[in-house]
Amino acid sequence: QYFTASGFTVSGPFPSVDMMTFPEKKQADLLLTVDFGVVTDQPPASMVRNDDGSIALVSSRGSCTVTGAITFVLWEPLSMQRMWAKSLDVEPSSFDCTIMTRDVVGYNTMVMNGFNHAFEGIFRKTMETAVRYFDPEEVALVKSQARELREKKVY
Repeated sequence: QYFTASGFTVSGPFPSVDMMTFPEKKQADLLLTVDFGVVTDQPPASMVRNDDGSIALVSSRGSCTVTGAITFVLWEPLSMQRMWAKSLDVEPSSFDCTIMTRDVVGYNTMVMNGFNHAFEGIFRKTMETAVRYFDPEEVALVKSQARELREKKVY
């Protein structure tokens, strides 16, 4: 929505650049890729079993963390020449992953709920930053540079 509201023509998304056909690449002025270099970490879980093999306790002790970076890259689609790149460091966040339960599904749900909360914050920050990064005037300049590159390149 942001891109079309800012006057950009948009197509896709495509599962990967390799899935784009030559005509789709030729029609595009620029190609945007996003690299999600987000890393999660959690303390190891341990299980205690009853004599009959059923789970008596699933537990972990410590913090779960999320760190990393998200990188936006604009490419000239035919040559795949990198034209522009900007990164956003993911503000490190952590939450308590000290959990004790008798239910493996419940354990996994508690951990994932914590990560989902962190991911929601990352998403909000990423979208706020993307609005700043994709200034229509700057993208128009990159587009004209990509057009010049395409005219000079032999395919």
